Amino acid sequence: MITETSSAIDYWSVYDGRLDLASTGRISLVEAFANVVRFRLEIEPYELSSIFAVPSDDAENDCLKDLVALQSRYFIDDFLSGVMTSFTRPFGGGEVVPMPACMWELDNCLARFATGALNLEHWADSDAEPTHHIFVDKQHFEQLLMSLPTDDTLSDYQLRCNFDPRYALTQREQHKQNEQFVGAPSPIANGSGVQLIRSNPQDRLIGLEKVKELSGFGRSKIYAMMSDGHFPKRVGDGGKALWSEREIDQWVEQRKDSRP
Repeated sequence: MITETSSAIDYWSVYDGRLDLASTGRISLVEAFANVVRFRLEIEPYELSSIFAVPSDDAENDCLKDLVALQSRYFIDDFLSGVMTSFTRPFGGGEVVPMPACMWELDNCLARFATGALNLEHWADSDAEPTHHIFVDKQHFEQLLMSLPTDDTLSDYQLRCNFDPRYALTQREQHKQNEQFVGAPSPIANGSGVQLIRSNPQDRLIGLEKVKELSGFGRSKIYAMMSDGHFPKRVGDGGKALWSEREIDQWVEQRKDSRP
C-alpha cells in the first residue's frame, strides 16, 4: 500500500486531470492506467487520490485498493514480456528513450502507477524522487485495451475458469461421469475443439452496474454491506468485480421477506 509522498509528485495526484503530457506515438502511463481503471473498475481516475488516502479499514477502500493494484499487472506482464513498450522522458521535456524490460523487475511497481514517473538513475528504488515521466507505446496500449476481458465478451464457462482454475477440471470430470448415464446433457464446444458442459442457464455473473440496479444501492453502500457480511461476496478474476446474479436475486427476496 502506498502511504508516503514524493516531494516532486504526490501519489495519485496526477490523476486529478491537471497533468497533460504529449509525446509522438505514445501516451503517458497515467493516461493509459486511467483508461484501464475506468474501463475495468468503473472508477473515475480523480477518485484514486481519495481511495488511497483512506487508512486501511478492511472494508470498501481496501477492496478498491486491491483491485486497482491488480490492474497494474496487465501492464507489468506485457512490459516484462516485450508485448508492450515503455519509455521515459525527463521532467520538463527532453529525449524520449525506451525503458528496458528489466526496469519493471520490482517487488512493488505500484508507486510508478501512482506517479506515472520514476527516478531513471535509481530506477530500482521506489522511494527515490522521480526524475522522468513514463510513457507507453500508443498502438501497443490500444491492443492491450482491446484485449481486456469483460463480462459481456466472455462466456459463463470462461469466466468461471478465470475465477477458479479447478472449475474446468471439475467440469471435465463431471462430463466423464455424465457419459455413463443415458440422457446426460450434451457437451458444447468452445470453438477450440474442447468439449465443455453447458453452464447453468439460471445463473450468470454480472457487473457492478447491474448489481446497483438490482439492489437499489450505490457502490459505496454495496461494498460497506459486503465488508460487514450483509451482502453477497463478489467474485474476483484479478480484474473487474462480478457477482452471481442468483445470489443478488436471493438477497433482494430475503429483504422483501424480512419487511415488518
